[in-house]
Formats: sequence, structure tokens, C-alpha cells
Amino acid sequence: MSAAIQRPVLTLDEESHVYMLGARRLPSVTEILAGAGLVDLQWFTDAGRWRGSAVHAMCWYEDENDLDEKTLDPRLAGYLAAYRRFKAETGFVVEVNEEKVHHELLGYAGRYDKRGAFSKGAALIDLKSGAASKVTRYQTAAYVGCLPSPRKYTRMEVRLKDNGRYSLQVYEPKDFDRDFAVWQSIATVFHLRKELKCPQS
Repeated sequence: MSAAIQRPVLTLDEESHVYMLGARRLPSVTEILAGAGLVDLQWFTDAGRWRGSAVHAMCWYEDENDLDEKTLDPRLAGYLAAYRRFKAETGFVVEVNEEKVHHELLGYAGRYDKRGAFSKGAALIDLKSGAASKVTRYQTAAYVGCLPSPRKYTRMEVRLKDNGRYSLQVYEPKDFDRDFAVWQSIATVFHLRKELKCPQS
């Protein structure tokens, strides 16, 4: 009997944010969007990075029922109230937190924020604690495109605010094919620029 074929494992170096599929480096979803000129990373401030990381960690502990509010930075209280309000009003229940995924054919990887279910079915959400982003539509399509049955997911950008409120941008399952086609074009151009060694704009 022949030995089973072992598929390469996806790993992420947290410090460098580099994804490896076995010995093959895969660009991240964010790297591709930035390389296509759709995300300008120079505007990411230290304060914004701290807030984003802190809010994501807080929501993760909240979902795991392991959040010690006594140790919470007071600046995060409004974001926590906003996240709880979002879950209460939509019925969203987290099933998977921050899962690494990859698309072998298109050659990219990423880590989405949360996957679960709400009142209308399966959902994948992207948390924001700063400004909303028009590219979230394609970012979430990239993540869902790595999952089985991608057309079943409602994708949502959930923007948490420090006043305890949130805003919601919803991308319906019926829009997945169109959004993923755009994402495929973005990824293809990114890889072509790398192949041709085109200078970054």
C-alpha cells in the first residue's frame, strides 16, 4: 500500500506576518490589496494598530467567555459594549475565531476575524475599530473563497465605535461570485506585477 500524500501545512510567522505553505511563501490578502494600490499602509498609525489589536483580542476573549473586565483598558469599554450590542441585535454566534486559510490555486493566504451564524444563516465578519473600508467587500470574498460552500456566507464589516454603537456593512451571498471575480483579478494582477518585477506605484 502506498503511503498517503501529506499536504503542506499553512504556517504564519506572527512577527513578520509571513505565510508559508510548506516551503512556499504566500502573500497575505492585505499584502495583495496594498500591492494593487487599494490599501495605503503608510496611514496605519501606531495608535490605530494598538487599538485594532486590543479590540480584536478583547472580542476574542469575550467570545471564549474568558474576558476579565477588571483588567480591561478603560479606553476599550465602548468597543466592548458595541460588540455585545452587535451580537445581541443580530443573533451572531461565533463558531471559529481567527482561522488561517489559503487558496492554493490563486496563491494567497489570510486570517479572517470570525465565522459563525446569525439570524439569516452562516456568516463571516471582519471587525473594524477605525474607519470603514470599501475594499472589505473583496477582502471578505477572498477569505470566504478559501472555505467550502462559499456562496452560503453573508459577509459583514462590523465597525465598532468607542461610544458603544456600531455600523454594519452587509455583503449578501448572492454577491459572492461577482466580488470573488473582482478579487481574482486583483490577485492575478498582483502576481503578474511580481513576475514581471514591476515597480510599486
